[in-house]
Formats: sequence, C-alpha cells, structure tokens
Amino acid sequence: MRLSVPLVAFGTAILTSAVLAAQGATPQTPATYITAAEVTTRMQKSGINGAGQILQVFANQTVRRRNANEPNNASVHPNHAETYHILEGSGVLTTGGSLPDEKNRSAGITGGVSKDVKPGDWIVIPAGTTHWFSKINGSILYVETRLYPGNKGAE
Repeated sequence: MRLSVPLVAFGTAILTSAVLAAQGATPQTPATYITAAEVTTRMQKSGINGAGQILQVFANQTVRRRNANEPNNASVHPNHAETYHILEGSGVLTTGGSLPDEKNRSAGITGGVSKDVKPGDWIVIPAGTTHWFSKINGSILYVETRLYPGNKGAE
C-alpha cells in the first residue's frame, strides 16, 4: 500500500499532537497547511532520489531516505523523542543497546532489539534510546518527527 506524503504528514501531525498533549503542551498557533502541489514541488527541488533529508516539512519533521550502499550512522538523542513512519522500502531497525564507538557511529549498536520494518509501520523512539537501521533492503523512505518536551521546537 503506497500512501501519499500529504496523508502521511496529516497522520504524523495527529500522532505528534497526541504525544505533545500527553506531555502537557498546549498548541498556541493555528495549524500549518501544505498543499499536495507544494509537497511535490519541495520534493522535486530537494532531489527525491537522493539519500538523507530530502524534504523538511517543519522544523521538527522531515522525510528521509536511507540507502543500503551508503554510510548509515547509529544515533541517540538525549533531549527529544522521535517517531518514524515508514513510507517505502524495508529493513531492520535496531533500538536500545549501546554505541560501541561514539566517534564512529557507522559501527552501529551493540545489543538492543531488532525489528523488521515495512511501509505503514510507525516507530516511537523515546529520548535517550539508541537507534540504527542495521539492515536496509535497497532503500527506505520515512517521515521522521522529533518530539521535544514542552513543544520547544528544534534544538
């Protein structure tokens, strides 16, 4: 099943609102609307076939592509949680465990729990949790949303 980016952004916004509400945040500004045409234009300008961040929707929300044949770093963010919504492709996401070499994040994670991920899956990664795509089957495209305590925005 292939979902459109605007539909995914809408679903991600609902999940983000629920998480922020649970953290006690109260939205103070009106919603932001991005038309399908604008999303398509942004994706074309940013190179949809490239890897890494390919579309920044908001300060804390991006569409990312990771490719199996490119470096893939493990990450840990002590000050924010993240959600991933897988749009295309598949792989294995490993979470938890530790970084064996903090200066070489491409060394991956030691320990942790590995799960197969595929289109339609949602993953919530708590703040301070190590995470890494330990296997990518060709490429994987996903929406990443960073969730900051108290709705502070980007770090």
